[in-house]
Amino acid sequence: MSLIAKLHKLVDGAYFVGIVDNANNVLSNSELHIKLDIRWIDMGAHVDTWFADPFILKADERTITLLVEEYEYTTCKGILSEILIDRKSYKLLNVRPILRQVTHLSYPYFVKENGSLFIVPESGQRNEAAIYQFDGDGYLQRQKKLIEGRCLDTQICKVGDKWYAFAVKATDEGLDATKKLYIYEADSLDGEYKEIQQIINPKNEERGAGLMFENNGHLLRPAQVCEGGYGKGVILYELTLENGKFVETEYARFMANPKQKNGLCLHTFSVYEDLIAVDGFDYKYRWIGKANPTIYKIKNLINKIVHK
Repeated sequence: MSLIAKLHKLVDGAYFVGIVDNANNVLSNSELHIKLDIRWIDMGAHVDTWFADPFILKADERTITLLVEEYEYTTCKGILSEILIDRKSYKLLNVRPILRQVTHLSYPYFVKENGSLFIVPESGQRNEAAIYQFDGDGYLQRQKKLIEGRCLDTQICKVGDKWYAFAVKATDEGLDATKKLYIYEADSLDGEYKEIQQIINPKNEERGAGLMFENNGHLLRPAQVCEGGYGKGVILYELTLENGKFVETEYARFMANPKQKNGLCLHTFSVYEDLIAVDGFDYKYRWIGKANPTIYKIKNLINKIVHK
């Protein structure tokens, strides 16, 4: 690992992926604000990258397979990877990259349709939300653009006989962009998505945070709490269709807990059967986070010297 990569690793901190092994108990809790019992993945000797935006693809008694963003310190960007963990020890068993591009990739949101698996990752730097499909060798191939613009953490779900996409779009407003949710409709998964609605939230709490799912007849959409800063927690919104328009009602809320390990951030909540995949953020040394403004100046100076 280069000096610059080591400096990034030390200064920027890292995300970590964890599993909650009692989704049914969590989602049946009558309390609106719920604490999560998280088992963090043991990365072992895998130290040159970190994982975030976890989506559980499948699980059995022995292993759990997830799709994740894998952030590389050497390139300072994310790729999409498939990881395998041991369900008893939570140790990382295998890592397999599935999509790499010149631009940053994250948030491998997946949809199953007609026996095939499709991925709609965040690729905002390409100014699009696009759909990808696995080829015969297990790698992702781009199929088509679904939505134009710098879409962040797009979520796609079928309701009735229509497909809907939910996204916020990056703007110069920074986190304030997460107050506006754009909703699109199409006749098929890879069809033509037309904007049908916008939801304006007085708070920064609309950006996608995981797979949409049903729980006891409720259609739930995880969204990030970015009010007061990025990754403060996750909200589950219950979605209902009323006169052709979606209405959101807060169903549950899960907040990051800085007093806990990897508790400086929580921004993904992906449910699979009785499992929930989440992510958290922390620094190797927490004092670094407080000293970051000064450290970043030093890091940028070293960057300029190295790349002269």
